[in-house]
Amino acid sequence: MTVDYRTAGLTDRQDEIEAYTTLQTDSPYADLSPRSRLIVTYALCGFANVGSLGTQIGVLSQIAPGRGRDVSQLAISALLAGALSTFASASITGLLITDQAAFTNPSNVS
Repeated sequence: MTVDYRTAGLTDRQDEIEAYTTLQTDSPYADLSPRSRLIVTYALCGFANVGSLGTQIGVLSQIAPGRGRDVSQLAISALLAGALSTFASASITGLLITDQAAFTNPSNVS
């Protein structure tokens, strides 16, 4: 399976909607197998984007006003941890689902 990691990079800079649109409409992704599309979909649905990072800093700084500096220092680590956990979830999906057609249409399984 060959996956272009530019789509996963879109979620870091923009949001998931832009990445999903790119996955559906751009020509480099037209020939992905259903299993590959499923794995990429799992890799895209996470909280590792700058918008979520801003929300996290804002909310946690309001909850603990005296710890705003600590929250800001840990923000990049939280972004990386979110990306790694999302990609781990996509990897586990790839290990568990080996036949996308059988998974989505169980009546065809013999």
